[in-house]
Amino acid sequence: MSASVTGYIQQLKGITPDIVNNLGKHFLHFDSYRFEIINSNIKNKESHQVAINFFSEELLWHDTVNDYLLVSGVKQEIKNNAMLTEMIQMQPFLGIYSLKQVEYDYTIKSKNFPGR
Repeated sequence: MSASVTGYIQQLKGITPDIVNNLGKHFLHFDSYRFEIINSNIKNKESHQVAINFFSEELLWHDTVNDYLLVSGVKQEIKNNAMLTEMIQMQPFLGIYSLKQVEYDYTIKSKNFPGR
């Protein structure tokens, strides 16, 4: 990998570029990435195409609302029976790398919704 890509990765400071929540805030941390050459031509350097794939921290998917995913960090702490969530709009070049069914044992109660 070239030094220019390494410098770019360091400038990101662990935040995935181009992915923002519904408020326009960059929030998604990545813990690894993969550099790949998509197209190359030794006779025409203008045709070179590369990609950097970012792999985020684990997220817990709660629900889908229209074309938005409601997610939270898996490792986040539950405080006062609540957890912080993010809404991410499905968009080109956003993919789900792997999916695992998990059982989680917590109930978030709200004064506004009796019985919950």
